[in-house]
Amino acid sequence: MEVAQLLELVKVRTFSPGDDLLLDANTERSLLVITGGLVRISENDDLLGVIGEGDCVGELGFIHGTPETRSQTALTQVHALNLRANALSELPPKTHLHYYHAISELLSKRLAAEGRLQLDITL
Repeated sequence: MEVAQLLELVKVRTFSPGDDLLLDANTERSLLVITGGLVRISENDDLLGVIGEGDCVGELGFIHGTPETRSQTALTQVHALNLRANALSELPPKTHLHYYHAISELLSKRLAAEGRLQLDITL
C-alpha cells in the first residue's frame, strides 16, 4: 500500500545522454530514483561514481534544501521517478516517516562514502 501511495505522487522523467539530471531538482527539492540507464556522478570534472537502476540522486537537496555540489550526467538514456519534497508530506504520517527514514539512510551512506570512487554497475 505504501508503494502505491508513493507512486501516485511521482512524475516519470526521461533524460538523454549528456543531460544534467538535477537542473530543475535543485530548485524544487526533488529526489530522482533511477529506474533505467547509467548516470555519471562527478565533482569538478573528477569521476566519483557511476550509478544505475535503483540508485538515487538529489537526496541532500531533498532533505536539507541544500544545492547539490556534484554533477549527475546521463551517460545513456535515463528513466527516473521524480519525487518532490513537498509531495512526501501528502502521505499519511507513518508512510511519510518510513520514506523519510529510507532517504535519510541513503544520504548517510552517500556521505560516508564521500571522496571514494565507487563503481557498482552490472552491464
